[in-house]
Amino acid sequence: MRTTYALTTRAPQLSEQFSAVSTEFSSGKSDPCDKDQIPLHEAGAVDQIIANCQAWGIADPANWKSDTAEAMGVDVTTTGNINLQPETAKTLTVGVVYTPSFIDNLSMTVDYYDIEIEDAMGGAGVQKAIDNCARETNINSSLYCPLVTRGADGNIIDTLNTTINQAFAGTTGIDFEVSYLQGLAEFGEVNFSLNATKLLDSNYQNDADSEEVDITGMYKANVELKTRFVMSYSYCIV
Repeated sequence: MRTTYALTTRAPQLSEQFSAVSTEFSSGKSDPCDKDQIPLHEAGAVDQIIANCQAWGIADPANWKSDTAEAMGVDVTTTGNINLQPETAKTLTVGVVYTPSFIDNLSMTVDYYDIEIEDAMGGAGVQKAIDNCARETNINSSLYCPLVTRGADGNIIDTLNTTINQAFAGTTGIDFEVSYLQGLAEFGEVNFSLNATKLLDSNYQNDADSEEVDITGMYKANVELKTRFVMSYSYCIV
């Protein structure tokens, strides 16, 4: 059996704070206020998004065509963030390794992990910043809205792509692994390995005034069950 409880700190990297400014056009991006995007939002978010779009000068989002849709993308400014703060984390892992005596070369492990990060550093992301800003209940205190610049007509002029501090990010889950080594005498050996991760909970909080957001099962990084099977063969020539 094994267990670890740790208090850790990560300072911002030089590249995260002081990367030079660069500009580009990022294609494939959408504006949540666009008439083609409004019907795609989940029902619980539509009213808030429409209210925010109207606050940005778009009188009727349901019938408004954005410049982002016309250009099929947005202008992006990428740079470091000199205001980044160190992130701190509390991590707990508890695991068991079992190697049964009645089957040679078989090993099974189970590990539970619980990670809580405060002032979590991460890339804001272009589309993520645009979407999260549009969903905010208070755009004036939003972590993401200062990254999105809109003109008087509501169109997105520029999006700042940088690293930011979220108030909180947490994840819990269980890792499984089964490995088995089968010898083939003079013909080498075959190794089988099955890995699986079951995500129990994943959530974040943008700032102290925001509610925690549950993203379990959402996006590629938060898939609830991931598995991988690997088989390798090795043969030694003397």
